[in-house]
Amino acid sequence: KLASKLSDIEHQLMIISRIPNKRISEEYNLPINMCYWLTEKTTNDEQTIGPQLELLHSNIKEFFADNPRSVVVLDGFEFLYAIHGKDRTLDFLRRLVDIATTSDDLAFIPINLDAFDTRSRALIKRELDLLETETIKDWLISPEDLEGHLFHLPDQQEIQWDEELSAKKPPLK
Repeated sequence: KLASKLSDIEHQLMIISRIPNKRISEEYNLPINMCYWLTEKTTNDEQTIGPQLELLHSNIKEFFADNPRSVVVLDGFEFLYAIHGKDRTLDFLRRLVDIATTSDDLAFIPINLDAFDTRSRALIKRELDLLETETIKDWLISPEDLEGHLFHLPDQQEIQWDEELSAKKPPLK
């Protein structure tokens, strides 16, 4: 629901989920081209993406590069962990956090921490910022709070300030 609300306020979305993309599109009223089914299965009638970590990383990195201040939802971390194991999946998580942080984009990764042992849970928590359910509920009830958050797209005033600053920069020699 939060991703759908972000789409409403002009953020580009990429939804990667263990739920088939048609179902996500219908349930959350999102364009189907934003939704990818995270699966090992190949099918012609669904937009799928395989669980290969390098493929996921490169697709997400390219999406962030092509869409400033965009949002990726990766729902299926437990699935990736089961396939690739702790070390490879946590390395993928670190790299994903790095590209989201350095590109001014967002990655939402819903995770059931109870699915992990204590050490893995601690490592995951260290990499990610926890977004409380209550905060999400508040944003859904009061969209103006979400629109006022720092990760929202710049408004016309911010764009004008950036243009004025750029015009004042001395030429490079």
